[in-house]
Amino acid sequence: MKIAFLSGSFDPPHIGHLILPCIAIEKFDIDLFLYIPSKIAVNKDHHFAEASDRYNMLQLMISDNPMLMIDNFEISQDSKIYTFETINYLKRKYSTNSTNLMLCIGSDWIDSLDKWQNFDFIKDNVSFIIFLRPPCIDDIDKKIKSLGIDQDNYHILDNLIDISSSNIRTLIAEGKPFSHFLPKPVYDYIMKNSLYLV
Repeated sequence: MKIAFLSGSFDPPHIGHLILPCIAIEKFDIDLFLYIPSKIAVNKDHHFAEASDRYNMLQLMISDNPMLMIDNFEISQDSKIYTFETINYLKRKYSTNSTNLMLCIGSDWIDSLDKWQNFDFIKDNVSFIIFLRPPCIDDIDKKIKSLGIDQDNYHILDNLIDISSSNIRTLIAEGKPFSHFLPKPVYDYIMKNSLYLV
C-alpha cells in the first residue's frame, strides 16, 4: 500500500490542503493520504486555534473522501513531535517501506530541510512529494539533489495553489472576505466558533 502524509498545524485547513492531496493521489497512485495535525508547534511559536478545533476542521474538510484520513499520532502527544518520530510511527503502524511512504512538504521548506532533526534518517525512510509554494518555486530539482536526495526518491507536484493559513488568519482578523479560500464546512465552523478574530 502506498501512503502519503502531510504534517502541519492546519490552522486553519484550506482548499489547498484538500486539492493538492487529491491531485497527488491520482498522479502518484497513492492508496491512502494521511493528514497529521500537530499539537505543539515545532517550527513556530504557537498555534492559533486549539488542537481540537483544528482536528474538527480537518475532519469536516475530508468527510466526503474515503481516501483521505486523519491520524492523531502527533495531536495526541503532550510534547513536540518531530518528523522522524512520525515516520517511525507510520512505518510500524502500516508495515511500509521507504518506497511506499511519501512525505509531502511545501517547497518553501526545502532550504531548511537538512536542518530537520535526524534528516539523514528522514531521507532514507521516505520518498518526497514537493508541493510548490511561493516564493520557492524555481530550481527545485537542483535544491533537492543538493540535499543528497536521489532522483527516484522525490516527485514535484507542479500545481501551484497560492494560499496560506497565515494569510487567511490575517483576513479574518481584519474583517475581510475569506470564505473563498476554505471548504464551506470549515468556513461555517470558523464562523460558528468565532476563531481567529484576535
